[in-house]
Amino acid sequence: MLQGHVFVAAPDVPQDVRSLVAACGGRVVASLEASVTLGLVVRGGAARLDCAAQLRGLRIPILRSSWVRASAAAGRLLPMKHPHAEHDPALFESLRFTTTMFPGDARERVVAAIQFFGGTYSPDLSSATDILLYGEWGRTAGDAAEKTARSLKWRCAWEWAIPRVHVAWLQECISTGQRCALPQFSSTTALPAPPPPAAAAAAAAAAASNWDEDASSCGSAHEAAGKKRASFSPIQRQKRPRIDAADSACGARKPTVSHVSLSQLCERVLEG
Repeated sequence: MLQGHVFVAAPDVPQDVRSLVAACGGRVVASLEASVTLGLVVRGGAARLDCAAQLRGLRIPILRSSWVRASAAAGRLLPMKHPHAEHDPALFESLRFTTTMFPGDARERVVAAIQFFGGTYSPDLSSATDILLYGEWGRTAGDAAEKTARSLKWRCAWEWAIPRVHVAWLQECISTGQRCALPQFSSTTALPAPPPPAAAAAAAAAAASNWDEDASSCGSAHEAAGKKRASFSPIQRQKRPRIDAADSACGARKPTVSHVSLSQLCERVLEG
C-alpha cells in the first residue's frame, strides 16, 4: 500500500507507526534525502521535524501519524488532507480565484500564495470563478478604468452568487491547514459593513507572510511559484450575460466578513 513512499519522520513518531509503514511497503528515514515523498509527525509536532521548512518549500505533504493508522485500517491510502495533514501543499487545489481591491504589490503576493497552495488564479471574473477574494473595501487608488473594473467585478460576482471572501479567509485556511467554510449568501442577501481597512491590510500581509515562510525555504520552489504568476489585466467582457433585472445599486453593497483585529491576525501567524 505504501510501496514507493519514503517518510522522513520526526524523532517522536511512535515505533508502532514506523513498523506499520514498513509492513505496508513504505520506508522511514531520519533526515531529508532526495527520495523522500512525505513528512511524518505526531499531531502538532511539525516543529520537531528539523526539515519541516524544507518540505513545505518543496511542496511535500507533512502527515500526522494518524494518517498511517487510518489508511492501514481502511486498507487504502486516505486523502492527505485535514485532519490527517500537518501541511497540505494542495490546500486550494480545484479552486479558481480572482481578486479585487488589492494594491498591485499585495495582489501579486496573495496570488503567489494561492498558486503555491495549488489554486488557480485569473485576473478576470467569469462564470467559472469559485471565489472573489477582496482586500481593502472602498480603496480609491487607481485610474478610472481600474475603478470601473473593480466595481464591475463586484457587481457581477454579486449577481452570479459567487462567494466574495475577505483575504482573512485565505490567511485562516493557510494557518489552520484546512479550507474554512465559505459565507453562504445569494444576490438577494443584504450585506453589512466591512472591517476596518487596517484589518484588511493586516490579513493580506499575514497570508503573504505565511506563504513567504514556506516558499523562501526552498529557492527552486519559490522560483517555480513565481513563474506561475498570471498577468494582471483589467476585467474583460464576459460571455455570461449580466442579470438585467438586478438592482442598479447592488454595486454599492458591502461585503460580509467577521471582524478580525490586527493583534488576532498577528497571533495566528506567530502560532503558525
